[in-house]
Amino acid sequence: MWISGTMIECIVSATALVVDFMAKGQAADLNAKIKQAIKQLNAVVAADYVDLSYAAKVFWLTKGQDANEQEIQGKAQTTGWQLDQTQIAEATGFLKKIQKKGFQPASV
Repeated sequence: MWISGTMIECIVSATALVVDFMAKGQAADLNAKIKQAIKQLNAVVAADYVDLSYAAKVFWLTKGQDANEQEIQGKAQTTGWQLDQTQIAEATGFLKKIQKKGFQPASV
């Protein structure tokens, strides 16, 4: 297989960047960040689907904006959903927690 000089230069350049990245210890930091993100995503996946459905409903009702319990209950009733105070509190808490972690739900 024939490789052009330009391709070799690109490979050498990319290899140098990777070696530099690893030498600075950044690879370990990146690896730790990836593992932490996977752990957090697994925690979300492991959550009860019913609780996740409450969070999804609250997000849909509020369009991702802050709203108080009464506003959420009022909007829920117009759709035929019954969400109690505990469900709303847990859902809004969950949504705030994942947003603080950098996970942004898709817009409604």
